[in-house]
Amino acid sequence: MSRQPAILLPYDPAEAIGIAEAARRAGKGERTIREWCVLHRIGRRIGGRWAVSQPALDMLLEGDAQSLEAYLAGDRESDRVCSYYLRRSIPVPAGVPMPSAETAASADFAAVNAGRR
Repeated sequence: MSRQPAILLPYDPAEAIGIAEAARRAGKGERTIREWCVLHRIGRRIGGRWAVSQPALDMLLEGDAQSLEAYLAGDRESDRVCSYYLRRSIPVPAGVPMPSAETAASADFAAVNAGRR
């Protein structure tokens, strides 16, 4: 069973922003943000569109590799990670167990279908 990074898990629309908004905040082009989503794992595709984690983007922009690695490992409880949520007034999610590939795929499916009810 392979482990996937805990990007936007649990999914909360308050945490996610689109590529255009992330590019504006970073002062970069949209293509760069898409590349960062893959390279630095600050976002993931949901329903065919990129969703970028605001806290993860902030961690990357501030060069805070330790916080980003903790975020990707599922840490949503340490002060180091929570501070990024609080800066953006995003509710801090409960601790996140490291998801398996199956769990990540299910979360993607649920997020896509949440708006179709």
